[in-house]
Amino acid sequence: MRKKQLLGLVVFGLVAAGGFVAWQRPAWQVSSEVRNALSAGRYADAAAGIDRWLQLRPSSGEAQFYRAKAALALGKSNDIADGLRQAERLGYPADEIAVIHALISAQRGRAGVALPVLTQAFERLIAPDPMVEEALARVLIDTYDFERAIPVLNRWANDCPTDARPPLWRGLVHRRQGNEPKVNVEDFREALARNPNDADAMLATAEELTKLHAIDEATPLFERYITLRPNDPAGHIGAGRCAFEQGNLKLAAQEYERTIALSASNADAHIELSKVLQLQGDDAGTLTHVEQAIALKPYDDSLRYTRVLTLNRLGRRDEAAKEQLELDRVKREIAQVDAIQDALAKSPKDETLQTQLVSWMFNHGYTEEGLKWARKVLMDHPGHPAVCNLLANHFDSIGDAAQASFFRSQIR
Repeated sequence: MRKKQLLGLVVFGLVAAGGFVAWQRPAWQVSSEVRNALSAGRYADAAAGIDRWLQLRPSSGEAQFYRAKAALALGKSNDIADGLRQAERLGYPADEIAVIHALISAQRGRAGVALPVLTQAFERLIAPDPMVEEALARVLIDTYDFERAIPVLNRWANDCPTDARPPLWRGLVHRRQGNEPKVNVEDFREALARNPNDADAMLATAEELTKLHAIDEATPLFERYITLRPNDPAGHIGAGRCAFEQGNLKLAAQEYERTIALSASNADAHIELSKVLQLQGDDAGTLTHVEQAIALKPYDDSLRYTRVLTLNRLGRRDEAAKEQLELDRVKREIAQVDAIQDALAKSPKDETLQTQLVSWMFNHGYTEEGLKWARKVLMDHPGHPAVCNLLANHFDSIGDAAQASFFRSQIR
């Protein structure tokens, strides 16, 4: 009798377990589909799966967390906020919720807030997470931490084999690190192989091929790029350089003139057109475009040197002598920033050197680079007095009193 009772209990338990598994199976299946979709960057598919998941398990904190994450990727602000609120209410782990807040901070340019959380999230990744990988790579690149960015880009490239951006960004980082074009072009070629219609990869590949004098390969890429983006000066500059190297000065001049028509403040177009005019013996035209380029790039010593030579050819000796003095001054100031950058390469965390570089950039018209370096310093040294003052003065100079006041208030 006892054996029969025991057997009955076992059978009941197996039936109950089977029922539980059957009850759980649909939710397990859809949650797995959602995770796989997020890992593959298929955010619309993930969002559709999350809707089904919540119908099956309306009190799932995990589903609400992924709802917020998918909504962030798709730009649905209401779902982000509500998903996070529900995930917190349902007791989803705070360190995971912090990752969503870090992703939002990264999107808003708050690198200092985002970086530590994203770094920790990246280090504990088991499955691919393109959102974390992309955001961390972007933050590291924006803060000039190129050495740490490369492994993140490598992981992202491996995890997302059809996404052109990781190898493209890696090539851009290698370019900024001063790597040889033959190194950079391999990254860009990989990006273009992943997406043959990616305009940015097309342009970057063509530019590196031009540096390698692979003109026959670069020319059709520039032509395709111009078809995709006819009003982007970069394509016409590249096509002009190819034509110039092939000896077609007429076509080169047309491309540079087209660039100037699109953007009169494009220094490279004036520089390249001056080279064409110089070969054609048009010293007056050469001087006109060299001077326009100098107005846009006052610390380009090669332009100053060309102006000295052109003025001498035109017989304007006194002006040439004055320009030579300017050339000597520019060389001294370039040597100063080169020395700062060489020292920074050896001591990348030196806040004094970083501040000197920020100051040089603001004082010499390299505002965008100065702003990026300033943000990097403030990320490592919040409230840094000298950098906050430089930023406040910059925003005063462009009439942004609110930003100027903000940075003065941050001084510690």
